[in-house]
Amino acid sequence: MDNKEDFKKKKTKSLKELQKFISNRIAVLRKENNISAKKMSLDLGKSQNYISDIENKKYFPSMNMFFRICKFFKITPKDFFDGYQKQRK
Repeated sequence: MDNKEDFKKKKTKSLKELQKFISNRIAVLRKENNISAKKMSLDLGKSQNYISDIENKKYFPSMNMFFRICKFFKITPKDFFDGYQKQRK
């Protein structure tokens, strides 16, 4: 396997890990704040399944939506990602 293929596999694995972290982190924050996925989706101005779809790893939130999600929970992006590097090790 050449370096290009190795890089592509590592990149794909990293993106999957990031998606898993983001989906799990949103679910945890939502449950800690006793907010349903439907209510959060609608409060963010999205369809009722938006947050469920993110939590089920159907897609990533856009950067703009990520910042809105952080604002929704009254946390910084740094707070959102606390523990991500530790989890990867």
